[in-house]
Amino acid sequence: MIPAWFRKAGLVVLSSLLLLMAWQAIQIGRANLSYLAAHNAAEYWRKEKLIPSQESLQSALMSAQKANSIHPNNPHYLLTEALIWEWQGITLNQIEDLSKAKLLYLEATQYRPTWPVTWATLAILKWRLNEFDEEMLYFLYQAERFGPNRKEVHEAWLEIGLHLYQQKHQYTAKLIKPIRKHLRAMLGSHDKEYHRSAVNIIERHQAQRLACSWIQYDLNLAEQFNTYFCS
Repeated sequence: MIPAWFRKAGLVVLSSLLLLMAWQAIQIGRANLSYLAAHNAAEYWRKEKLIPSQESLQSALMSAQKANSIHPNNPHYLLTEALIWEWQGITLNQIEDLSKAKLLYLEATQYRPTWPVTWATLAILKWRLNEFDEEMLYFLYQAERFGPNRKEVHEAWLEIGLHLYQQKHQYTAKLIKPIRKHLRAMLGSHDKEYHRSAVNIIERHQAQRLACSWIQYDLNLAEQFNTYFCS
């Protein structure tokens, strides 16, 4: 027969475990609510193509930081805080905020190293920071390694590649083939969003003549996009 004191001790331990699990569940719930507040704000700005106010940026940033403080090492939460810092850096033209975003994106890669969009975002951040170095190339190649067909990866290669090509940067020779490959992939996609994105990037860099010369080797692309780039 089990002694009474042993049963009581077991009940105390079980109760403590249940309380601990309940407390952890509450904390996770709080973290998730804070994360969703920040994530939804950023999604709203993106979809509506808004320039967020400083107040809304700060509110979203506080929510993201709260989520990370409650539940650290969560890659989704890290990426969301990084995104808010990036938005703030772009909106308020604050380089230090972009640097903070970069560190958080890098931290997220420790937990999810195969997420290609994170690597592509890091490459774009290097471009925004005017840091054209081996680290930037590493980010681009990591993005291509894990997501060769992702729209965001194509966009990073085309955006950065066109900039470096027009600047006659020393990396142009290394990047010219991948740039052309990603341009062909975007224009050859069945998804019209890929087409629109490629055309927008080319127009933003005023690289229509360059794109025209590149697509002439593909008769299908030349026939479809000559009016955009070669007229």
